[in-house]
Amino acid sequence: REELERAQADFGLGEAARRRGRGLPHPGHDLWAFPRSWVPELQLGDVALGISLVATAFNLALYARSGCRLTLLSRALSFHVVEGESVVKHKWLQRARRDPLFRETYTAYNCVQVKLQLAAILNASTSFRRCWAGPAVAKAMRGYKCAKHVAALPAPQLRQAWDAPQPALAKAFPMLAAGAA
Repeated sequence: REELERAQADFGLGEAARRRGRGLPHPGHDLWAFPRSWVPELQLGDVALGISLVATAFNLALYARSGCRLTLLSRALSFHVVEGESVVKHKWLQRARRDPLFRETYTAYNCVQVKLQLAAILNASTSFRRCWAGPAVAKAMRGYKCAKHVAALPAPQLRQAWDAPQPALAKAFPMLAAGAA
């Protein structure tokens, strides 16, 4: 995965192939290939697109549907194209990093949704407890400081959903069970 800066309006796959290997490393999970028949079965909850943890929610849904049997074929499968300066190289260009509304409030909303999603998946499949994706989600939620930001959400029903006991989470991920991530 790499990010190619200063792309022109006519940028295409040929240009991407010519520039392959000269872009900036880009973290993330951006290319998924799976059967179309899975789409109606994916449990995504009510996550907000374009906000932190949306890829986490999508990965979680895919791992749950596949029985934790997905394969990363290559780290070089996808690329990002930007017209101007790189948001990878220049972190301050990332609105999600500099704007508290995105970094805290919107991400806190997705924290609640991902926690509910994980609980629903664990309720449906106790075997998912053995999947490495669950602990990765718990780690991501700690990294995004979910507990801190959820406590500041203006909507009391979201804070209540975060704090509500989740028996399935208590068994697999005690640190998430009562909103303590």
